[in-house]
Amino acid sequence: MGKIILTLFLSLLIIFSPVVILAGQEVDSNLNNIQQTQTWTGYNVRIGGGPEIGWLRLNLGELNSTLTLNDFPELSNNIFIYGTSGIAGRKIGNRFGGLTMRGSTDNSRDDKKSELSISYKGLLYKRGFYATRDLEISAGALLGTGNMQLRLLSDDLRDFDSIVGDIADGRHNTATMEKSFIAINPRINLAYSLIGPFDISASAGYLLTHDFGSNWEMSDRKILDGPLSNFRGFNLTFQLFAGF
Repeated sequence: MGKIILTLFLSLLIIFSPVVILAGQEVDSNLNNIQQTQTWTGYNVRIGGGPEIGWLRLNLGELNSTLTLNDFPELSNNIFIYGTSGIAGRKIGNRFGGLTMRGSTDNSRDDKKSELSISYKGLLYKRGFYATRDLEISAGALLGTGNMQLRLLSDDLRDFDSIVGDIADGRHNTATMEKSFIAINPRINLAYSLIGPFDISASAGYLLTHDFGSNWEMSDRKILDGPLSNFRGFNLTFQLFAGF
């Protein structure tokens, strides 16, 4: 009886072993395909960074009203921004990194010039929730700090010696005012693989700021009142991402 059972078991093993081997190979193939769709390296990893450029739209209505009331040229609500960002973590999962951006808008008329510059930087968190071999989607936010600087010039600029003389005599009219804030920038990101380790990505977000009641300052001296308190605006950026 034992010999019959052993013979039957060996017969079934010989008959079905090719099927088991083929099934195992198919499972391994499917797992490999899943891994390959996550990233070109075959692993669920996202590390890299690169330059980032884009556009920030602010509501400068209150500031422009003050400028035009005093015969200064108004500023555009659209600000070109540029910087860099980097990230490390999982393609599907959590990622952490940093981002820094800056930009400015200016306008001149006759001997007057207005210029507003803005910069912000901080920690960047993203979570990847969709990925194929060539496409990935993630969402997250920046948490950091920023600074604004308003420069006003009301002079007919001539040679260097004349400018120094005007300053000495109190006839040179310029002002540079600064203001700091914290920044929160929730954003969603879409990345497409170009070739090998290079991706092109687009991020859409909304910049929120809060100054905790701080004032504009000139030469470290506080200025009462002033526009652009807790401002916000839509931003759109594009990045050339190098990594994996």
